[in-house]
Amino acid sequence: MKAPKIPSFFKKPQTNQFVYKPRYYKKSRKERDMKFKSNLDESRQEKAKNKRIIFFIIILSLLSYFLLI
Repeated sequence: MKAPKIPSFFKKPQTNQFVYKPRYYKKSRKERDMKFKSNLDESRQEKAKNKRIIFFIIILSLLSYFLLI
């Protein structure tokens, strides 16, 4: 919502506005394939990270079980 204009004796000069229109960029097939491969690598890394976290949780729970008994 715009603020209401209040009449005044002093006029402020308006600044020039910068209008940016991005140009259309078509990715080549090679760039798209590289992006797809990087997504696969990231998903593999995430799976490995999740397995490692679960492994540590199991180890810690077993250690705490043996220490409490």
